[in-house]
Amino acid sequence: MISHVDPFIGVDGGGNCLPGPYLPNGLVRLSPDTLAPQSTNGYQSHRPIVRFSHTHLSGTGGLGRYGNIGVTPFSGPPRFTLDASERQDEHAACSYYRVTLRPAGIVAELTATARVGVHRYTFPDDGQANLLVDLGAVITPPYAGPQADPNGWEARSTGGTIAWLSPTELSGRGDYSGGWGHDRQYSVHVFIRFDRAPDHRLIADAHGLRQGHAAASGPLLKAVAGYARGSTVEMRVGISFVSIAKARASVDREAGS
Repeated sequence: MISHVDPFIGVDGGGNCLPGPYLPNGLVRLSPDTLAPQSTNGYQSHRPIVRFSHTHLSGTGGLGRYGNIGVTPFSGPPRFTLDASERQDEHAACSYYRVTLRPAGIVAELTATARVGVHRYTFPDDGQANLLVDLGAVITPPYAGPQADPNGWEARSTGGTIAWLSPTELSGRGDYSGGWGHDRQYSVHVFIRFDRAPDHRLIADAHGLRQGHAAASGPLLKAVAGYARGSTVEMRVGISFVSIAKARASVDREAGS
């Protein structure tokens, strides 16, 4: 019975399983990442949440890998550096995850298809609503650093592109190196469709805000979509290891309505 499935089994104590929603053999493994240092799965039940990212290992050992294409909701003025959030009413079931982020009081709900992460964020009335998209996000294990990891496998953002294609569409590519197992380069392509246009759209690179720009390139790329206080915002995030076009096709095919 699906009602008896407990996604929190094995998330702690070396189990390294994911509490977030994903399908068997699905490319998207959408799950919360907690404050660094992070375990292999990016999550520990006693630590605050920093983002929800779309690529994860589940149930393996090693130092951790992926944790790419992060999304963080937040209230207040637009910014690109955020504090972690404590959790309340965290719940996970088959193909569904929900949590209230404190102290802001933002309710996050997640589900996923094979190649698309589907998000809904409900914001309180006491501050401007924002969504931060982080193309530089990676899992940061407790053993990162050249002395602790002589193989140099710690993950890092090495480049990429990001662009607002329209008032409701954001696309990009994150380039990364490292993670448990090897130090080879890999790229994750992303296409995001918001259910409605934000009131403001921002882009930042490693040097900070790109004032007046709708696109940027380089490592550590981020974007912010801002909405009115009290908003409920949905977003569909297509992921591909091949191209942005394939990520977009996945959104149209698997989560188009």
